[in-house]
Amino acid sequence: MSDELALGQDSPPRPLTSSTECQAALLALTSQARRSLLIFSHRLDSKLYDGIEMYDAIRTLATSSRYADVRILVRDTQSLIQQGSRLLQLSQRISSRMQIRVPPVEFQTRNEEFCLIDERGLMYLPNASRYQGEIETNAALRGRQLKQFFDDCWEKSSTPSDLKRLHL
Repeated sequence: MSDELALGQDSPPRPLTSSTECQAALLALTSQARRSLLIFSHRLDSKLYDGIEMYDAIRTLATSSRYADVRILVRDTQSLIQQGSRLLQLSQRISSRMQIRVPPVEFQTRNEEFCLIDERGLMYLPNASRYQGEIETNAALRGRQLKQFFDDCWEKSSTPSDLKRLHL
């Protein structure tokens, strides 16, 4: 499936039914990103986001341009710290290019998870605890709606001190 996904190409949404499918599809689109990556997640699932290929794709995007926008909203920061998340470490190293924040309380009851790539590629899981959803390569309208939601949430979010790197 992943080799068929071209960011921006018009095609119907494709179902995702396993962590392997979600990870492959997400990596395929993230590898094509040129401008932005927005992730709204409950725990930044290591099966989806912590592989070396995903790390490389996100690092490449974040360092490709001063205009690159990599922002992550994650509810459960303790799991990031405990598992030694690669993305957390990357965000600490390049904090001017990539940020991780916690959504405000009023947004923490949302059960969905999504990743928006260049405002049009979309992985959407209606229930964040299940690997069932869909991937879209050109979800322009839905992408604008989710970006607006994400931006509203981002403006009210905060960066917990335990996510910041301590310089000793």
